[in-house]
Amino acid sequence: LEANLNESVPVPRSGCAAATDGENVYVFGGKDFENRLNDLWEFDLNENKYKLLPANGDIPPQRNGHTMEFFEGKLYVFGGIHDITWELDDLHIYNLSVCFW
Repeated sequence: LEANLNESVPVPRSGCAAATDGENVYVFGGKDFENRLNDLWEFDLNENKYKLLPANGDIPPQRNGHTMEFFEGKLYVFGGIHDITWELDDLHIYNLSVCFW
């Protein structure tokens, strides 16, 4: 897909996690060329558009190499790497209906 320069899109990244609810694909975190990230994006499969989701509540620290699953309207993010010697074993839940961690 060609990105419209007027639209918001995530920066290129590696080590992110993705999950789908069948209508959207959600992408969280990862690492760009310099930094680990903790942003959450929604890609609408019908509209072919990205949207940055609000970061409210207890926002997870930046990470890459983690997992994420969708279940019953929520995204579950587990683990990953915060820094070279700082591995994470935490669980964070994002409620999509209220956009809150």
